[in-house]
Amino acid sequence: MNKRSATGETGNLTPRGGATRATAGRHAVKTRPENQREAAMRRQPGTAQCRPIGLIAGLALCLGVLTHTLADDIEHPVAFVWAGYDNPAFYPPYVTKYGRPPTFSLYGDEEEALQKMRAGYQPDVMLPCANVIDRWNRAGLLGTIDTALLSNWDDVIPALKNAPGGMVDGRRVMIPTDWGLTSVIYRTDIAPEYIDNESYGILWDPKYKGRLATIDSQVDGVSVAALYAGLDPFDLSLEQIEQVRALLQEQRALLRMYTSDNTSIAQSLASGEVVAALGWSTDYANLKAEGVPVAFMNPREGRMAWICGAAIHANSAHRQLAHEVIDAMISPEGGAFTITENGTGVANQRAFGLVSDAVLQSLGLDQDMQNIFDSSVMQRTQRNADAIAVMFEEVKLGL
Repeated sequence: MNKRSATGETGNLTPRGGATRATAGRHAVKTRPENQREAAMRRQPGTAQCRPIGLIAGLALCLGVLTHTLADDIEHPVAFVWAGYDNPAFYPPYVTKYGRPPTFSLYGDEEEALQKMRAGYQPDVMLPCANVIDRWNRAGLLGTIDTALLSNWDDVIPALKNAPGGMVDGRRVMIPTDWGLTSVIYRTDIAPEYIDNESYGILWDPKYKGRLATIDSQVDGVSVAALYAGLDPFDLSLEQIEQVRALLQEQRALLRMYTSDNTSIAQSLASGEVVAALGWSTDYANLKAEGVPVAFMNPREGRMAWICGAAIHANSAHRQLAHEVIDAMISPEGGAFTITENGTGVANQRAFGLVSDAVLQSLGLDQDMQNIFDSSVMQRTQRNADAIAVMFEEVKLGL
């Protein structure tokens, strides 16, 4: 993913930039510096991504796609997406049908997206997560989705259809696309005392001052502090927000970094520079595969599970095509790409069958969402979210 790094050394923890979908309790789309030119091409609305598959076959495929693109006079919908989701491979049926992806517009975090749309920007498709649905709906941004127009709806994991954020006042406003877990990744060789005593308390352990990291995200960073305090992070009163503030201020003095870049977390854990960090199950799987002695906590306070999805703007001018974009995202092919590229779970249960068992096992992915719901704290809309946002920014700034 085209992330914006937000790291800082102890004593200089002012965050820079915004959170990616991964840092909001979401998945991280992989980026590679050598592919910047390819990424730039993907962002051109009229271009298609053509990869070599043999000189003759590849040339024929690319020419066919580009010819179709040039002849295409359809006004395509605008997909307002997390940076990194402008890759056509997330939307294979749409690209196959039209010879090109939808037009992309990018955002770095959901707050940025919300404020831009509040100011009048009207895309067709957006990618919110369950925890922001209430705010986006109150802002009048969410249109009703007709699942009868989604050919892949019947293949969505049943538990996800009734997950938080999907329905508001009897209307379907979000289609789940992907999901994952958030918890603490820690070095078991450096902090063995936590192996049989897993707790978010490690992120407040003065023994590891300067060797701790957390996610620069309101829904993740604040929620962990609330859970550590024994509070419901999604139903905080104004008084409880101040209680959480005190814990976050205490933590700030111990942190090596706030970050919105999961790569920096992984590298710091691998080197031993960081002993424990809030992170995602995908980061843990990658580190484990590299032989780094790490564990993904199942803390006594509870792991968090997140769900993200796709929505249609209330004033979309391309509702039919917007449905096709969403249908492409929840297709088996789109889901399989998401699993292999992002390392996250997906909504379409058939997608798992397109990925090898070895890959699924390495990522720790399970289609039993009900089991995940029952054993995790589900992220949802935060009560007093605006007050929490102000508080968290003040803490990070040292105020």
